[in-house]
Amino acid sequence: MKTPVLCAFFFLCCQIHAQGQILVVSGGDNPGLNHYSQYLQTKTLYNDLVSRYGQDAVRIYFGAGNNATTSNPVLDVHKIENTKEDKYNKTDIMLAGIIPNNQPATKANVSAYFMSPLIKTISPNQNFLMFVSDHGMPNAFSEDKETNPFGNNCIDLWHYDQTLIDNTKAEDFYKACLSKNELSALLTQIPAQHVIFQMSQCFSGGFHQLSVSEKEGYPSANPKICGFTAVTPDHIASGCTADANGATYQGYERSFTEWYTGINVVNGKKMREPAKTMFFAHRNAALEDMTADVPLSTSDYYLLQWADLFSKDQFISRLTNYDNKTINKIYQNYREYRAAINNPDLKDFITMTEATEQKISQIVPFANDFYRLSLVNQEEKIKQLEHQIQQKSIELNIVWDGMMNAYLNIIMPVWQKAIKEHQISTLSAKEYAFEKELYQPIVTNRLYEHPYQFDNYFLQYLSMKNNDTDLVNYRKNRNEIIKQWALENQNQTLANTIDYWQILNKKQQQIKDELDASEKNKQLLKRILIYNKVIAAWVTLIKIQDKTALNELQGLLNCEHSE
Repeated sequence: MKTPVLCAFFFLCCQIHAQGQILVVSGGDNPGLNHYSQYLQTKTLYNDLVSRYGQDAVRIYFGAGNNATTSNPVLDVHKIENTKEDKYNKTDIMLAGIIPNNQPATKANVSAYFMSPLIKTISPNQNFLMFVSDHGMPNAFSEDKETNPFGNNCIDLWHYDQTLIDNTKAEDFYKACLSKNELSALLTQIPAQHVIFQMSQCFSGGFHQLSVSEKEGYPSANPKICGFTAVTPDHIASGCTADANGATYQGYERSFTEWYTGINVVNGKKMREPAKTMFFAHRNAALEDMTADVPLSTSDYYLLQWADLFSKDQFISRLTNYDNKTINKIYQNYREYRAAINNPDLKDFITMTEATEQKISQIVPFANDFYRLSLVNQEEKIKQLEHQIQQKSIELNIVWDGMMNAYLNIIMPVWQKAIKEHQISTLSAKEYAFEKELYQPIVTNRLYEHPYQFDNYFLQYLSMKNNDTDLVNYRKNRNEIIKQWALENQNQTLANTIDYWQILNKKQQQIKDELDASEKNKQLLKRILIYNKVIAAWVTLIKIQDKTALNELQGLLNCEHSE
């Protein structure tokens, strides 16, 4: 039997016999962050699931909840066009993400689903499948991040109820964030054999903790719950983009959707036969995807916790015939033992890792040298690359600070005064309103602290104004309009500041491109390190014959291979 799968959105579903239920959710947070790629993937998956299991089996929650019967649909999806010739010269378009039978993807709606009568129709011999993409965040703001900064990551659902909403304030955050702990509590309502999730949002790897925990100082797993994620608990994900035709539209979430459904999410054409299991789609997506994502299964995450334990200088072995030093030696020298181990699942993972290494060696120039390093030296190399990226990030922050200083302390005060006194005769009434309703409030309310923030506020405003092309054009040309006004009024300082800001803007774009390239290379190597740590821990557990751990691992593998 086939299993429904979702990838750029939050989906929860149960493996269906006669009466299963599938919940498809992609929140998007607000119109400025609800990317076109999320809409395409959600719609593709929903249509595929309905064709497989029937409309009664599928519930969908996407964005503002637009469907075929919505009388005044919200423009809740951001799309970018005209980016192929110059990726920095983009045209923003807001559209209504209409999907049949869709409902608003709010935290309240998604939470209430688990209390609905539909959940009670799931029988103990069925599997409940959960698919998440959306946006993700690390721990809620109110928690102690130093204790476990990624111990309660969350899914950022739809909570757009006013323009210019500031999603970084702690008092607003809980409105959209469905945390791992909250989801864990909701999952207790599921009377299923297995709960299987697939998540593609940023920081999604933290949700493996739905199954994996620590008991008496050792990793422990609940084999009833398992799943697949795009990234580790501490990293952002690739693939969310408003430019579905651009080079940035790649990543695990797209690959997973296309492998599961067999459908190209952009043009809707059939690419291949659909996957029969989530595991098959995950494994092929992991092999295909060469972005900064690091795809993980729960069994991988479980083994990583053992790897972290085995790599410590001091830990207490729970086995009488192996002390910690002997276990550590086996772990560090795992390559000497793995060939002699006849375990089909381990061999399959090793084959996948080797194929991944071959692909990465064609992308990262020094990858082959990295492969030959020990686990300790691979860890050290990753730390060196992370330090280099951190130094480059400092350079980017300096440029951002320069841009904001010029904008907030030179450009905006002069321009705001001119707007207030109606000194600009070339502006239309619509453009005057735009300045007063958008620019001035976000500056006055200190909502504009980084250059990249303005786009989100502008897109929310554009959604409210029904995609007014005049506003799009004014936004594009605003700096030149201000500069021309400055020259006409003999304000050379303001004109020079506009030029200075434009130079810094190009510089920050260049630095961001360099950072993206460095981060991708680092993450590709880190993927190999992580997979090697999985293999090392697996080999060690088999070698020392930790029966408790091996039984839990097999339970997770059985869960992951469920159809």
